[in-house]
Amino acid sequence: MPEPAKANNRRAQHVAYGTFATALVSLLALYSAFWSGLVLLAWLGITPERVFQLDVSDALSLLPVWTRLALWLWTTLLMAALVAVLFRRKGAVVLLASAIIPHLAAFLTLSANPYYDGTFGYLNIALEVFVVYWLARQAMQVSASR
Repeated sequence: MPEPAKANNRRAQHVAYGTFATALVSLLALYSAFWSGLVLLAWLGITPERVFQLDVSDALSLLPVWTRLALWLWTTLLMAALVAVLFRRKGAVVLLASAIIPHLAAFLTLSANPYYDGTFGYLNIALEVFVVYWLARQAMQVSASR
């Protein structure tokens, strides 16, 4: 039987994020996985337009190695944040906030790319910041109610 202090500590680490927050984090994770998949295909020499009927192979072939790694780090952190949200862990806020940094670094590199206009990057970064705010607000409300 767990001690009451340990049980309270375990309970304090859980947050009921809700369906809306889970859907937003899922959307962000799927979006990042899509772009990271395109980068991986381009790196392997499989041109994305042959696979997805998209004309992005020129843009992806010009990416420096560190930008590709930043995109994969972004995806990894978003997937970890999604798992944390699904398991209702407070660490989801930290993981999601950490994912914004490599995404912003990769996006600023891509903005200098002549093949990329950056429209979805602006929207995605804004959505990531909103979701971090939303999750942090819910986590603080749960902490205040205990």
